[in-house]
Amino acid sequence: MKSKYGRGILLALGAAFFNGTVGILSKGLFDSDLTASAVSFYKCVFAFIGLSIIALFNLKMRKEIKRLTKKILHIAICSFLGIFVLYFFETTGYKYDKVPYIVFILLGTSVLTTFVFSTIILKEKKSVMNYIGLVLLVVGLFGICFRSIKCRINRYVICCDCRMWI
Repeated sequence: MKSKYGRGILLALGAAFFNGTVGILSKGLFDSDLTASAVSFYKCVFAFIGLSIIALFNLKMRKEIKRLTKKILHIAICSFLGIFVLYFFETTGYKYDKVPYIVFILLGTSVLTTFVFSTIILKEKKSVMNYIGLVLLVVGLFGICFRSIKCRINRYVICCDCRMWI
């Protein structure tokens, strides 16, 4: 069990590392006059080509693809929401703010929604440490989203000038 857990952590770290380069590369593509839609489209096309090439040489993967064709509608919806919409919103966000802010908000909000939905829909139990992590995440998201809040404290009241990130 521990080796599977460790493998999962390594795969997640690898995915996070490579995902961290996407924003930087996308900003460079904007300089080439590509739109966010075009960048998102090409991300999907090249991912499809890459996976197709891998599947050509992997019999187990081809069998799995064939087996999953029975669930094509679910896969199509998941792909559209989980890949194209994600890429489109993320890539469009890069045009409006710095890459680290967009990525933090994207991944942080993803963790928040996954936490809530896995608790409600999948009935997963959470530990105290999970909830502490969630609180820290929300504080971090609040800090990033409202990073231009200017507060001054006088004797009786705290006055804040809030300029929301959106």
